[in-house]
Amino acid sequence: MDDLNLNNNSMDENEEMEDLGPITLVDENGEEQQFELIDTVRYEDQTFAIMAPYGELDDESDDEVNLVILRMVQEGEDITLETVEDEDLLDAVYATFQDANPDLFED
Repeated sequence: MDDLNLNNNSMDENEEMEDLGPITLVDENGEEQQFELIDTVRYEDQTFAIMAPYGELDDESDDEVNLVILRMVQEGEDITLETVEDEDLLDAVYATFQDANPDLFED
């Protein structure tokens, strides 16, 4: 996914993110895909967006959801979403997300 710029959203931990509705991201082939923000996770002084393909969470026929983890970078009042290439970092952020949302994961 390419970087995405979101306007007027603060990454202040005490402030809830607004319902952004579908967020359009562009993949490496230039194709647009819609995602929804599931959660934000703080890890090592960075904030990450946990996203799922739009509508996939509502599809009860599929037990598996493909999540996307993007780094959120504050630039003034804008937030840019950046691709994370480091697999160890992605694993750590995902584990933090799992710990914070145990009700989303079956044993």
